[in-house]
Amino acid sequence: MVKMKTGVASVLSALIVCQGTSLAAPIGVFDESRVRDVMSAYEVDGLAVAVVIGQETRLVGAWGVDQKGEDFSASSGCGIYSATKFLSSLTYADLVAAGQLDIDRPLSAFLVHAPPAWSDIPFWRLLNHTSGIPMVTNQTVFGELESDPAAGNSEIYDYVRDLPLDYEPGAYSRYRQSGYAVAEMIASKETGLTWTELVDERVLAPAGLEATFHAATSEGARNAELLTSAGGYETTAEDMETLFKALNADVAIDRENWAGLLFNEQYIHDGYGLGTVLVDVAGERTLGHSGGGRANIRYAPDAEVGVFVCTDDRSNNNVHNDLANMLMLETLTGEKAPLPFQFFIAAHKDGPIETLIADYLAEQAETDAPYDLSDVEGRLNALGYSLLSEERYDDAIAIFKLNVEEHPVSANTYDSLAEAYMLSGDKEQAISNYQKSLDLNPGSANAKAMLEKLKRPSSDR
Repeated sequence: MVKMKTGVASVLSALIVCQGTSLAAPIGVFDESRVRDVMSAYEVDGLAVAVVIGQETRLVGAWGVDQKGEDFSASSGCGIYSATKFLSSLTYADLVAAGQLDIDRPLSAFLVHAPPAWSDIPFWRLLNHTSGIPMVTNQTVFGELESDPAAGNSEIYDYVRDLPLDYEPGAYSRYRQSGYAVAEMIASKETGLTWTELVDERVLAPAGLEATFHAATSEGARNAELLTSAGGYETTAEDMETLFKALNADVAIDRENWAGLLFNEQYIHDGYGLGTVLVDVAGERTLGHSGGGRANIRYAPDAEVGVFVCTDDRSNNNVHNDLANMLMLETLTGEKAPLPFQFFIAAHKDGPIETLIADYLAEQAETDAPYDLSDVEGRLNALGYSLLSEERYDDAIAIFKLNVEEHPVSANTYDSLAEAYMLSGDKEQAISNYQKSLDLNPGSANAKAMLEKLKRPSSDR
C-alpha cells in the first residue's frame, strides 16, 4: 500500500527524439530539457544516469540537487542498496570460474555443523532466495547485531540455524537476506578474505573503479563482515560507466561465463537468478537489480548495453526503474519508448479524476498510444492512496474501482477499495470488498482482521 505524490502538469514535451534506428546511431537524446521533464513528472529533485553501449558512452551525467540541496554530479556518491547484488553476482561468478567455489555443492559440504534440514540444500539456493532459510533482517536480533562492532555473519548463522525453514527448498523464491549472510560466510571461509576484499579484488580493482565502496568500510561504520553482499554499496554514474565498459571489454570478468552462469535455467526461479532479476527486452537478455527504491542497474550482456539510474530521493515515484527500463529499450531498439504511466498521471494532475479515468480508458483503446499502460496496477493503487491521504474519498474510490475493473482477480485491489470505503464511512461496501479480497486470497491476515473488526458491534470496537 504505497502512497504516491502526483506529478506536474503536461509533460508531453518529454517524448523521446530518436535520430536513427541502428545501435550505431545516436539515439535516445537526453538533453537538459528532457531531464527536467522527467524530474518534474516524477517529482524528483535530482538524479544520475549512465548509458553505455560497447565502448561508447551514450550518456553520463547528473542533474538537479541531492537531498542536502547540493548539486548532483556524475561523480556524486549514490547508494545502490540491494542493487549491490549486481556486484555480488560478478564476484561469485569469478570465484566459480576460478574454481574457488562450487555452488552445486550442498551446504553440509561447507558447514560442519549444518542443521539436518540444510544438509542437501545446494549453495546456489542461497543466492536466488529459494533455500527456505528464514529472514533475519526484519527481526530485533538483527538490529542488535548491527550495533555490535564485533558481530558478523557467523552470528546470523548461529541465529537462523536453529529456526525451522520457512518453506521447502526450491518451492518459492522469497527475499531472504539471511541466505546471503550464510553464503558470504562460506565464501570468506573458502578464500580467507572478507566479502568487501573479494569484491575489491575480483571486480572493483580490475575494472578500475575508484569511487565504489561499501558503507561498512567507512571509518566508524559497523562490522564490514556483516551482510555486505546483499546491500550497502555506494557508487557514481562515472564509475558505472567505467564498469560497463570493462564488462564489455571482458576486463573485469569473462562476460560470457558470467552471463552463462546467471542465465543457466537450473539456477533461475520465477525470473530471479543468482542475485539478479532476468528480463527479456526487445528480444535481448538483460540482467540486473534495483535497490532501496532509489537505484537500478540493468545490463544486456549480448548487446553490450549498460544502464544505471540513481537518485537519493526515496519518494521518487519509481523513476529509478521506469527510466532505466525506458533507456534500455531505446538503446536496444533505436526507437522511442512509450512514456511510463507516471507521465500520464502528471499530465492529469490539475484535472478532475473523471477526466483522468476517461482518458485512461481511451488510451487503452488506442493502438499506438504514447503511454505504457501494461503494468499499472501498483501505480493506480498508489494514486488512490495519495488521494486517500488528502481525504478525497470519492476520488480515491473512483480510482480503486477502476483498478478492480482492470485487475478483477487481484486481492490487493479489492483490499484497497475496501479500505477507501471504510474510511469514507461506507461500512457495507467495505465489508463486501474485504470479503472479495479474502475470497481471492484466503491467507490474507489483513482482510480477516478488518472483517472481524467491521462485523463487531460498535460497542465492542
